Amino acid sequence: MSLEVEFGKCLKVLLNAANISGSKLAKAINVDPSLISRWVNCKKVPSNGSPYIKMISDYISKSIVNSYQLNRINDILDSLTAESVKFDGDLACSIKSLLLEAQGYSLNKDMLKKLNRSNAAAGKTRLNNNSYDSSVHCSVNKKISDVLFEASKLIPLSSEDYVMAGCENVLDCTNKLLNQALMSAPSKQPIMITINSKFSLLALFEEYHKEYRKKIIKLLKNGWTVISTIKFDDAMERSHRFLEDTVLFLKSGNYLPYLSNNIDHPSALSDMIIVPDIGALVFLCTKSVHQLDFTFFFKNSYAIDAFIGKFHQAIRYSYPVLNEYKARNWSELVKSMTIFEESPGNRYTFRDGISAFLISENIYEQSLKSSESKEYEIRNMLSCHKKQMYALDLNQNFYKYKDIFIRDSIEKAILNKKKQSCELSQPFDNTDEALLILEHLNTLINIYKNSDNYEIALVDERSLKTYKSIFTAGMNFYLKRNHSIIHILNRKSKAMSSEDDTFKFVCLSEPTITYALEKAYLDIWDRIAPINKDRREVLAWLNHLKELIHIAYNIKNNIK
Repeated sequence: MSLEVEFGKCLKVLLNAANISGSKLAKAINVDPSLISRWVNCKKVPSNGSPYIKMISDYISKSIVNSYQLNRINDILDSLTAESVKFDGDLACSIKSLLLEAQGYSLNKDMLKKLNRSNAAAGKTRLNNNSYDSSVHCSVNKKISDVLFEASKLIPLSSEDYVMAGCENVLDCTNKLLNQALMSAPSKQPIMITINSKFSLLALFEEYHKEYRKKIIKLLKNGWTVISTIKFDDAMERSHRFLEDTVLFLKSGNYLPYLSNNIDHPSALSDMIIVPDIGALVFLCTKSVHQLDFTFFFKNSYAIDAFIGKFHQAIRYSYPVLNEYKARNWSELVKSMTIFEESPGNRYTFRDGISAFLISENIYEQSLKSSESKEYEIRNMLSCHKKQMYALDLNQNFYKYKDIFIRDSIEKAILNKKKQSCELSQPFDNTDEALLILEHLNTLINIYKNSDNYEIALVDERSLKTYKSIFTAGMNFYLKRNHSIIHILNRKSKAMSSEDDTFKFVCLSEPTITYALEKAYLDIWDRIAPINKDRREVLAWLNHLKELIHIAYNIKNNIK
């Protein structure tokens, strides 16, 4: 493994061990003392190819005048041993190898900081509209570094740390750790989970995974944040399971999935579950079959912090699977929906509500002006609305359009005057919303009658459950192979504020996931009875919805 100590800290501990002051070193290598000060305080690092590291190494080795200094230097070299550091009996070469490794670590760290600042400025790698912030781990880094530099200090494991063998015992350890988290108050740091092995092949996986899923949902509802990194492959089963978990977890609380895009990198992790301040599990596969049959369980605080540090290192080489837009961030959502509509390809939607998308430009503009939207927001909304309507009119001539509606769920929502999904604008009052939905239905009926490429299928909640699919009531899916959106309704948890307790939109861009989502959609479509896809039956139902809106909102029937 690579050494993970900054150059300045490494230099400082070596100088202290050899009783060398910064001014002496500056004079010996002919540099300004302020440069030495910047080095030891981690404000500056010698560049690659710099002659200073060899000069420093030679000077330190020549400055050793007694056995006490030599022993301290050797203790430091032993405590900071890494595979990339060569110790061949030559003290100067050993010190040089150590400083070069620390130099490489510091330069790489500086490069990543610049990259993260650049990404943040460009709005990249964001989830929940916030960049992943590893600054909360700075105290852990300091804690580990302090231990490293105390060369003679041993860190005993606690009496609660142990090794467990056997697949069933490993899973039992996992349940115990998550149970301990459930009995504890949520930490400011998230629960961290890595999934890299093909653990779906575990003999007891199905039974275990149900319990695991229930516990994660409870933790999210109790206010914990869960960050997971997962390695994808071409297995459809794995992608389906990820989608099922993601939908449930997103509805329950603050769940942040990341994709490990470079599993061969030195930062790549074993499968782990880390609950800050409580415990860490590190899993191993010891057999040819991919089974997690061996685990190390740590309650030692230094061990937990070390694994948290490893997780933070790995997350730098991962990227968020989802981009989330909360209900109030309409402008960002509109842009995403416009990109979705304009992108080529077959469009598949699964709906638990009626949107106000297919309305005329004039009525849409009037509705926006009656809302609290600012003038520039109205202009952007209108521009996006034109683009979407044009894309719909153009693409439906070349691509297939399929809509699945949850019939009984939509009817209940209309009769109970529940707010319908409205992807392009702020929420309206009841009357305005009813009129918008009526116009949407009229436009939808017109398109449906005149387009052979536009198909609609009807399901109800009871039959949907028999399909055992990721598609459930309480959410909408908008699917295209290269750009898919999940619209999740009524997301509630103890950790949410009142303004967040509405719904959110999540964009999926990972090809493996969107392909699995499309497969799951078409599987449901094929299972729906032909009568529920018959055009006459569908048109009768759409007209029935119009009647329900008139009844629910007390609108006169002379309004179409």
